Amino acid sequence: MAALDDFLTLDDLAAQCGVSRRTVARWISATSPGLPVTKLGRRPLVHRNDLADWLRARRVQRNVRRTR
Repeated sequence: MAALDDFLTLDDLAAQCGVSRRTVARWISATSPGLPVTKLGRRPLVHRNDLADWLRARRVQRNVRRTR
């Protein structure tokens, strides 16, 4: 179904990120803010754009050591 092509199941997301399904469930239930999901019936789905935005918000830049 074309309307669902941009959505990932929790199992698909876990496989793509190289983590367990349980870890993905923790990402969703996190309170600061958690990974957004869309529920289709009881099945949670993650939109690819939501995943990209969520990951971008967690980007950390390394501090560059300065020399005097």
